[in-house]
Amino acid sequence: MEDGTALLYKIADGEAHMVPALYLGDAEAHEAFQAIRHSAEIDHAPDSMHLLMSWVPNEGGVEPDPPIGIPKMLTASVKAMQTLFVRTSERGVGGVAIPFMLSSHGPQLLNYVYTVTDPLTRELPYGTVVPHGTAERGGYGISVSQLSEKDGLFVYWLQRPGGTVFIRRDAGDDVYNFEGRPRDFVQAVKRELDRDVSLFFGEAGPTQPHSLRLMFDENGAACLAVASSDVDFTLSWLNMSEDSFRTAPFSLPVGIGTEQAAPPAGFKGTVIDEGATLSLSAEDVNGKSVEMSLAATDVDLLIRHLAQLRAAMTDKVPIVPDSGVYPVSLDPAWRTNPNLHPAFPGVCLGLRDDGLGWQMYLLPPDEARALGEYLVGYEKASPQT
Repeated sequence: MEDGTALLYKIADGEAHMVPALYLGDAEAHEAFQAIRHSAEIDHAPDSMHLLMSWVPNEGGVEPDPPIGIPKMLTASVKAMQTLFVRTSERGVGGVAIPFMLSSHGPQLLNYVYTVTDPLTRELPYGTVVPHGTAERGGYGISVSQLSEKDGLFVYWLQRPGGTVFIRRDAGDDVYNFEGRPRDFVQAVKRELDRDVSLFFGEAGPTQPHSLRLMFDENGAACLAVASSDVDFTLSWLNMSEDSFRTAPFSLPVGIGTEQAAPPAGFKGTVIDEGATLSLSAEDVNGKSVEMSLAATDVDLLIRHLAQLRAAMTDKVPIVPDSGVYPVSLDPAWRTNPNLHPAFPGVCLGLRDDGLGWQMYLLPPDEARALGEYLVGYEKASPQT
């Protein structure tokens, strides 16, 4: 990474020189790889869902300053390599990509998990948690991660099943192979090497989630729900369509190595004074910075002002949610006030958001009636708890 731009280098025979394109394996394998990488979109396995998670591990428990952005070109290449590997029994290209990024912070491994579910999405009822793929039914999964001690890495392949641990030594890597399902692999690494490794897939159930997000496809239909904790997440299947398969947000803000929404370039906000004050800074193109401190009430006024300005812009908020991931407020407080003014008949619905405050929405009589009928039908159809 140089000045925010990804440059590609080939290192061989003790020399490094910049190259214009990634080249892997023999000529025929490279052509197949390029055809996959440059296709309009990488084909999904029929009736399956595939997911690529990638993140740069923190060094010393502190995020580099500034954070290193993962180039989309790099993740697309990793996914293309994995796709090529499972398409053919020929091995002109190795099956495990181990990508590193070199920057002013030094070389850093790109952790990633690539998984393809079993071809069963058409069988899943609405709201069912999507299971991980299995070798028996055609699923696929591989995990490449840095060891927590930062002196090596481990690779686990779900269809082997088993994994390999590489520990760096002065004379070269020590290599340890372990067979078995995810739980067996984790226990064997702990027993033999006294190392703790975590896998995205496994038999253990997820921890209790604390947040929910909805993922929408290109037609604005909710296709997946993502329930996440601090360390893992689960996906539930909501809608079956070809557009659902093409839903591919660049960043899925859940699970390991993910972050909060990034501010616009040049802006930075930090909560200080034990949560009582927001420190906000803005930097111009010349590097000059302006800083201010805002109390909670001032932040509320600023949010409302920005929302009014956003509504006046020509690039309007879509009528339906566009393709992407949206956070869901869990169990918000609500209030209703009917017929506030003769000129505006209907019901005013107020919803409380932890960050945005109270938002008021006027539902005309027909919409209020339709919503009420839906809620009554939902209550009758839902199992009693």
